[in-house]
Amino acid sequence: MKSQNKLLGNTLIIILLLAGCNVKPLQNISASDPKIGVDISEDGFLKAEVILIPSAARIIYFQFMLDAPEKMEVLLDFKWYQERNLYYAYSGAHVKGSVTATLERNPALLKKFSPGHYYVEVWFLNTLLTSKAFQVQE
Repeated sequence: MKSQNKLLGNTLIIILLLAGCNVKPLQNISASDPKIGVDISEDGFLKAEVILIPSAARIIYFQFMLDAPEKMEVLLDFKWYQERNLYYAYSGAHVKGSVTATLERNPALLKKFSPGHYYVEVWFLNTLLTSKAFQVQE
């Protein structure tokens, strides 16, 4: 499976090159400064980083800095895990700068997040760019 995913990633780069796109090596895309929190300011940044999240939190924010070529949209895959089990996953296009991903609890369906160990991963193609572990507690 791993070699098949690598083949698909390499095939995509070859197709883009044949289409005349200027594809830079993967090392031009990276992520840094990952943070988890539950409060975000008006300017869109986390008010404080926390790794112990109250189970009653409505939204858990994951924020990091994406370094990519200017004006290039990068399709990122976000995977949220609880106790090593995939909890929620989605994809989105982002550009260079601050990226905020959210795990939102619907109060009508879920009164609180289950206590335990969680982590979030961010993937670009078949490469893990960043991740962060946190804990939800009563």
